[in-house]
Amino acid sequence: MRCCISSSAAKRSRNELGSLAAPTRRRTAAGSTPAQLEIGCRRCSNGAGRRRELGQLNRALRRRLAARPALAFGAYSVGAGRPAVAVTCCCKTYPMRVIAVAGIGFLLAVLWFDLMFDVQVFGHRVELPVEVRVSIAAYYRRVTTTARPMNRLVATMMLVALSGLVGEVVRHDVAAWVGYSSLVLMAAAIGLAAARTVRNAVRLGAQNDTPAFQSVLARTILRDHLACFLAVASTLILQVAFSH
Repeated sequence: MRCCISSSAAKRSRNELGSLAAPTRRRTAAGSTPAQLEIGCRRCSNGAGRRRELGQLNRALRRRLAARPALAFGAYSVGAGRPAVAVTCCCKTYPMRVIAVAGIGFLLAVLWFDLMFDVQVFGHRVELPVEVRVSIAAYYRRVTTTARPMNRLVATMMLVALSGLVGEVVRHDVAAWVGYSSLVLMAAAIGLAAARTVRNAVRLGAQNDTPAFQSVLARTILRDHLACFLAVASTLILQVAFSH
């Protein structure tokens, strides 16, 4: 879509756009495809070194196109007989990020449900009361044993989250420190759950041990879930707040 402006406006626009658009403008012949100029919006981090220049350019374009906002990301004509500058938004939708955030959010919700039962151990010393042990054990017996095959969805979403984070790193969808930090945090949480927490939950659900040992298992599971919750929540914050 093209927007033709007056000669005086075009002159002012050329003056405003000249120094800012020059690094990104390609040579084009008359009638050829317009040169592409990426405009950073609030969600973008592309071209961080030129953030101030892009902000100035955005303000200039908003003043010119305020009356017709639909043209804000269309082709912006800088004068008759001159190549147009195609103004585009540099926001992108990254499928790996969507996959990763979906898996992370699911796992965070699962951990929250676990913690709603785990926190019953607070306020009790040494051996837990029988009603607390029975409540926690019944929950873990259900989610780890009797709920098959529905409980396999949790393991599947762990793989989905890890796959999404690996995809982000491989495809360079996020800054390197965000991608690797997210991957390390998620891998640590999933590794802890696979190596110890699930095994302890299955054993507690069976209730074959002494009351004292069941109390130890319940407290260990609580500590593991708190650590996992912090790791997964931190990963979600990285993905939402620092990945744009």
